[in-house]
Amino acid sequence: MKSVNIVFYAIFLLLSQNIFSQSNFIPNPEDAEILIVVNMNDAKDKNGISFSSIENVVFAFHSSNPIFTSSDSSWQDSLGGLSSFMSDNGTNGDKIAYDGFWSIIIYFPIYSPRISKYKYSANYNLNSNGGSNDNESTDSLYHYLILLDINHGYETIYGEIHNVFGVLDTQDVVISVEQSDSEFPTIYKLEQNYPNPFNPSTTIAYSIPNDGSRETSNVKLIVYDVLGNEIATLVNEQQRAGFYEVKFDAKNLTSGIYIYRLQSGNISQSKKMILVK
Repeated sequence: MKSVNIVFYAIFLLLSQNIFSQSNFIPNPEDAEILIVVNMNDAKDKNGISFSSIENVVFAFHSSNPIFTSSDSSWQDSLGGLSSFMSDNGTNGDKIAYDGFWSIIIYFPIYSPRISKYKYSANYNLNSNGGSNDNESTDSLYHYLILLDINHGYETIYGEIHNVFGVLDTQDVVISVEQSDSEFPTIYKLEQNYPNPFNPSTTIAYSIPNDGSRETSNVKLIVYDVLGNEIATLVNEQQRAGFYEVKFDAKNLTSGIYIYRLQSGNISQSKKMILVK
């Protein structure tokens, strides 16, 4: 059940104030289901003091609405609208219970903003919060997530973001897309990345066929350099039949030729891509 409504409210606020132009919104054909995970192991507050224990974690989008804007005083005592508690008990998208990785599933509807701004809060409204609910970083620092532009014609759009508490960064959401039952591919196919050459990011599309059983397959998509060294694992999970897209960000790599390889069962396909800086 899509009980989390924080994104709908955030989009209404952004549209009403004309903060983003139309070109900065994603015309998703369906909701985008984004799993957001934060690593709370060894988490420290913004003063560098370790939390004695993590009893709850809050995820909150930032906007002009005073859920939090410039100071801890604007964090509300009761959450709602743009904020929600995360889970570490095997629910709400959490994959392994009580491992210190807290999760929440957010649904981005059609015309969601490409760039979203957010923060986390540890031990919200508890005495163990380090004296502040706004305890991840200084007031002016946030996390940012960037949604990919997905073509029309898909049934479901999935994505994941992984953060470390206190490490404020910007991440592209790694998104996969799945078509309707009548449009399942009949062969494994690894597409040429686009754009190519690229700088610094590119999109890789591939298809997993429907063999009639509808069982999942273990799929790996790995990037190598020309010497065969593994550079990045973009996908390593069980996937159902469908069409998928993954974005590869090479901002920390040097110019050159790289190889990306799709592996599923006995099937292996590879292609070259060129990074030019």
